[in-house]
Amino acid sequence: RAKGDGLDLWVLVDRSDSAKDVLSSKLREWEMLLDKSKGANDRLKFVDYAAESVVRGAEISAGSTDYEGPTNSTRTASAISFALSQMEPDRAARVLVVSDGFSTEPMEGLAERMAQQEVSLDYRLAGMAVAGDVRVAWLGVPDRVLPRGGFV
Repeated sequence: RAKGDGLDLWVLVDRSDSAKDVLSSKLREWEMLLDKSKGANDRLKFVDYAAESVVRGAEISAGSTDYEGPTNSTRTASAISFALSQMEPDRAARVLVVSDGFSTEPMEGLAERMAQQEVSLDYRLAGMAVAGDVRVAWLGVPDRVLPRGGFV
């Protein structure tokens, strides 16, 4: 209540190539549920992201696939930083990341910035449906990875 009534929920929607098939069937329903559950003073702000982050305009409906930026990477840290920079300091805010979970950049330094701005991060990971047991037969990773760096 120190920042007034209502909450801004920044929903970051992964539009990358890796998330396209996984999210497309679920996204519209999730966005409608969020819209129906918000309070009178709450606001939803949608940000579509992959290699770039774009605030979804009012003319684009929930679940829209009109993201026209490059889709060859998943810059989740950049999308979170983008949302943090757009937030109004006198409004309470949270960030919800809707993704397949494969970020292509390090997330280093975000926790401190989010704590400083008093913003919490939630995430909803969508995965492929798996039937039965899964066994990992082989795992290959790069020879060198930066500390806390993302890799696929």
